[in-house]
Order: sequence, then structure tokens, then C-alpha cells
Amino acid sequence: MHSSENLGEGIDPRHSYGIRAGFLLPQNDLKLTTGSLPQITIGAHSEFLIHGIHQVRPAAEWWYFRQGHQSSVDGARSQQIDTSLRGLVFGGEYLYRIGGPDKRFSAGGGLYLIRWSVDSTDAITLPGGTAKFSGASSWFRLGDGLSTTYRFSHRLELEGRWVHSHYGFERIPVNVAIIGAGWRL
Repeated sequence: MHSSENLGEGIDPRHSYGIRAGFLLPQNDLKLTTGSLPQITIGAHSEFLIHGIHQVRPAAEWWYFRQGHQSSVDGARSQQIDTSLRGLVFGGEYLYRIGGPDKRFSAGGGLYLIRWSVDSTDAITLPGGTAKFSGASSWFRLGDGLSTTYRFSHRLELEGRWVHSHYGFERIPVNVAIIGAGWRL
């Protein structure tokens, strides 16, 4: 166990910077758009420790989802939709160190501003030929989430998050589970 005064060799226990990376696990309709395989996130954060148990963590992340493919056939008509989705995320998280300053577990929540960017191609094939449409759009949407962390050392931390937001003109609700690790610089 580490004391709050001895969290790191050369790390100010009240303020630190870090990087984080992990896997995005798309949920609900997002699985249809991007597929259900784990996706990638990378980011950076700053952390402020208050009274040894309260953490405020401003963060910025980039979410990358692989191109998703959807296809359907209805009689003589077929349709193929290819979609790429990305998210640029700015936000802040509040974490509470469960059990006090010397403990390793934290739990809390966050608020985020997400810039969703979508590139898509839609190909419809009829008996007379194929029509292809493509486009790119982006939206700013708010998100909220829950977070839990486990600190392995003064530098390495494992985190799990659940983020809820919306994207698209239709404001489609999306949930993303995130499993990742953070490294204090």
C-alpha cells in the first residue's frame, strides 16, 4: 500500500498528468454500426487530488471504431452500408478513493462533450443498376458515465468506464464500455 504522501517517486500526489489507452466495447445500436469487436481509444488526462480521497480528472480522448458493414437483400434489391465512426472526447471525471487515501479503488462519474464523426457509403442494387451515395457528418453531443479504477502502483492504474451519449441527426442513443489503463508521467 502507498500513503498519500508517497504515491510516486517524483510525482506530486496532489497533481499529475498521464496518458491512457484502452478498448472500446460498443453496445446496443453501436454494435450494428461498427461491429461488436473491441475498438481503440487513446487519450491524456490531468489529475487533481483533494484531501487525499477526491480526484478531479480533466481528460481528452480519441475513440476509433473500425468500419462497420451492414447488408440486406430483399427480393431483387440489395443494400450495402459501410460506416466509419470516430469520437473526439473532452470531459471531466470525479473519482472518490474508497476507504481513504491509502486505498487502491476509486469510483465516480464523468461528464463529456463528444464530437462524433461519421463517414458512410450506401450502395443500393436494383435490377436496373447500382446507386451509390456517400457522405460525412459530425455532431457535438453530451455524454455521461460511470467509472471505477484500481491503482496497481503510483504510475499504473486500470480503469473501467461506461459512457452514454447520442449521435446522428436522429440522436441515436449509444453506450460504450471502456476497459483501459492509465500511466502517470
